Amino acid sequence: MSAIKTIKTNITDAECLKAAALELKLRVSEKTGVYYDYYTQGQSRPWVYDLDQEIMYTIHVVREKDGTLSFKSDGDRTRYNVDRVVGKEYGKLKQLYAVQLARKQIRAQKYRGLVRQSTLDNGCIVLKVGV
Repeated sequence: MSAIKTIKTNITDAECLKAAALELKLRVSEKTGVYYDYYTQGQSRPWVYDLDQEIMYTIHVVREKDGTLSFKSDGDRTRYNVDRVVGKEYGKLKQLYAVQLARKQIRAQKYRGLVRQSTLDNGCIVLKVGV
């Protein structure tokens, strides 16, 4: 029997987010960085993600008042071709975060079977858990 779930990613687990960023080969700096936008200036925590050196673009991870993590950045995402690395609206990063979180939950439920991961032609990631 198989089941299909659609998951809207609400980022709450910083370790899974860090693992997803590393899977995309982002440099993860555990430092506080300052981001600027049109209305505010704020500090980011827990991490600053730097894309590869040729792009030179920084993504700040900010813990919101509700406890979730969000992304902040200064600069023009289109100009720096950021979508190539993290996906449109950070889609690849969010998708890999969801995969990391699913794997963590599978381990927590102590499934003994092998977890296989495959990527479909349309970019969807499929996890198959043997029981």
